[in-house]
Amino acid sequence: MAAFLRQRGHVVPSPALFVEITTAFKAALQAFCATQGIPWIEFAKGERKDDVVERYRQQFTAAEGVVLVGVAQERATAWTATKQVQGKLVHFTFSWRTVYVNHITCSSSTVSGDRLSSSSAATRRTRSSSA
Repeated sequence: MAAFLRQRGHVVPSPALFVEITTAFKAALQAFCATQGIPWIEFAKGERKDDVVERYRQQFTAAEGVVLVGVAQERATAWTATKQVQGKLVHFTFSWRTVYVNHITCSSSTVSGDRLSSSSAATRRTRSSSA
């Protein structure tokens, strides 16, 4: 984790930097969706995501493109940080834990002849809270 953050020019590998990275990513993706007219859907707990996406795919008329971007909270294993302070020294330890993250998925479709093919790809996971 420290190497990842240092490669991006951060001297102190603070986990707070992931909030900045995630916020910038989400804002850029939402802006892209807004300018391109792509629906941004935040799924409710227990909602059948495939059913929602299928309704949007049925209305999709372009030859190809992104049908929607969906956000759903999912359980995952991810890095978490614990801050340790010893006098003026601040140190973070990182460990794998089960967390709940916002999983952002781009659903796209391509029309080939008379056939519609669809795909979904996870683009980013953002930590929202610990389990």
